Amino acid sequence: MNRIVVWFALCLSFFVHSAYAQTAAFDQLSVIPQPATAQTRLFAGSRFQFCRELEEIGQSSVTRSGNTLNLRIQMRPRQPGILCFATPPPPVPVFFELGQLEAGTYTLIQQPESTDPQTSYPALTTQFTVAPAPAPLSVPASSTMSTLLLALLIALGAYLGMLAGRED
Repeated sequence: MNRIVVWFALCLSFFVHSAYAQTAAFDQLSVIPQPATAQTRLFAGSRFQFCRELEEIGQSSVTRSGNTLNLRIQMRPRQPGILCFATPPPPVPVFFELGQLEAGTYTLIQQPESTDPQTSYPALTTQFTVAPAPAPLSVPASSTMSTLLLALLIALGAYLGMLAGRED
């Protein structure tokens, strides 16, 4: 009976390890929304395979150097209770706020960092462009038509005021 339990545990560990080895922790880095415009809150979006490693997403921070944004993701030991077998579950979409940027072309580097010195994650990189903010809709402040309409409304208001005064 003990041999069967040991054999089952060895087979299970092989399948669990195989699932980890076949998938990357993060993939498909993109900037959301697209098209990106100035004065719009931007987010980095990617997919996280939580069965890839024995770590999960911890804190994140964004630093900027010129037109390069560095998204640092501090990984932390995963909470117990998640089992991954031969077929891992689908990746989970994750989003990190980048903030507002002015118009220009940028490079985003997503770099997960492990708490385990023997574990390293590959960096993901993407380039994106932020377009200028759309110009506000302008309405001419003074035109002949708007001046006549304003004068008509003032005259109508004065006339209605006189009528209301006569009824008293």
